[in-house]
This record gives sequence, C-alpha cells and structure tokens, in this order.
Amino acid sequence: MGVKWKYDGYCCNGDSKSGDCQMISTRNVKITNQGYEISLGPGDHRLITRPHHFTMPQSEARRSKDEEYHLCLYPTEDTLRCFYAPDMSY
Repeated sequence: MGVKWKYDGYCCNGDSKSGDCQMISTRNVKITNQGYEISLGPGDHRLITRPHHFTMPQSEARRSKDEEYHLCLYPTEDTLRCFYAPDMSY
C-alpha cells in the first residue's frame, strides 16, 4: 500500500483520473488454471458501460507493483490492452 508507480506507456493513455487504466476490485477477478477471468460491469472501471468478460493467460499479465489488480482498456471498452496482477503465491 502507498506504493507509487506508473503504468507502462504502451498500456495507458491519459492520467489516473481520465485515462484508460484503473485499479479494479479483487471481486472482478477469478484465478483459474488457464490464468485470469475478469468480469466487469458499469461502475467497475470508468470506461465500462455494459457487462464484459475477459480472459487473460497468466503469462500475458503484467506484474502489479502495488499488489492490486489494474486493467487498461484501449482503444475501446471492448479491448483489454493490459492487465496487471499481483504475484501469485502457492
């Protein structure tokens, strides 16, 4: 907590108030054998206007530096550009 870091330039357009990257709740993410299932509805991310379900292999997720989940949508809310996840522990 309190860790300051920036999203990768490729992932995020804009700033923390109006950009396409934002922290999302752990309740929106389910860890599976295939990686991550991400379910979002209006209010879960500033760009989401209708329900979405994304999947992301663990190998394609970027490492979150604050132990939270973050999602970047670009160029539209239909396109998952980057997903940041905390390290998985087993």
